[in-house]
Amino acid sequence: LRIKDKTNNSIIDESDDFFTISGATTSSANQLYENNFVKLYPNPCKNNLNIETNDIVDSYCLYSLNGRLIQQNSVNRKKFSIQVDNLGKGTYLLFIKNDKKQFFKKIVKQ
Repeated sequence: LRIKDKTNNSIIDESDDFFTISGATTSSANQLYENNFVKLYPNPCKNNLNIETNDIVDSYCLYSLNGRLIQQNSVNRKKFSIQVDNLGKGTYLLFIKNDKKQFFKKIVKQ
């Protein structure tokens, strides 16, 4: 999987359950995950995916694994839910960001 930005630059590449953020070092990408920036549950999910973070999240985007934008929203909260009951069963990519951090994670819809 490779997702590109509006200027056709690759911004993420898939590698198992983790994604590389272009322009970020491996240690900084791992730091986001190790510092528990984001807690997702349940994963796999059926109706709602709950998200809790240490910092306020500006927005999120949900992509199919072929790179199609499925859902996006501004949230400006530390804790929120994403309704996923309208999605087909499968694997999706969640991208969460604020002004300081970015986080990518696979989620599974049952």
